[in-house]
Amino acid sequence: MDENFYIKRMQRHTKEAASWVMGNGVQYYKEEGYQAFKKYLRDKWYVSSTFAMTDEHGYLARFDLSGGGMFYDIQCLKRVKKRGSIYEYWIFNARGDDLGEPAHAEFYITKANSVDGEREVLHSSLQFFDSYTVDGVEIKLPLNDLKLLCDMQAWQYPESYKGHEIAHLEVQDSPNGYFIVSDSFFGKVGHMFRNVIGPDRSRYRKLK
Repeated sequence: MDENFYIKRMQRHTKEAASWVMGNGVQYYKEEGYQAFKKYLRDKWYVSSTFAMTDEHGYLARFDLSGGGMFYDIQCLKRVKKRGSIYEYWIFNARGDDLGEPAHAEFYITKANSVDGEREVLHSSLQFFDSYTVDGVEIKLPLNDLKLLCDMQAWQYPESYKGHEIAHLEVQDSPNGYFIVSDSFFGKVGHMFRNVIGPDRSRYRKLK
């Protein structure tokens, strides 16, 4: 078997591990702790993780994975509690720089009985959508939230945001608590904002 076979297998393992993290990672991490979480990923899929966060540092949930030259940044962007269920919007930012794999994002809507419960995937897409309605519940991302846009890093994955206004909008945080907003396509440097783009900023009004 050649090297390419092993690389492809590791890429498959990393993708499977990413799906498990979204479906079961929050529960496992909270119950068993981070060291056990890392060991489980390594023993089952031969992938590694350098951080995991749930309900801390401003994140609902965020994990990273790497294996076979692939890297995944896994985040829960939105959580809606309705009728005894938990609905969430998840994003995978994936890249394989050393393998020539195109960077891309994956988008998911999940449902669980509790925050710490197992998640069922209700919808998935390789193209961005800002809202989705299921079971009469709308899960909508607040695209005037600069921290959210900074975390999503849409400008790094423009093929996954085709036709959407945030595809080239670059949002970076700064040490003084502000966000620097610019357009990566035209190279136009924007202004510094605090947290949310307000209606008085006409250039970014469409993001409300």
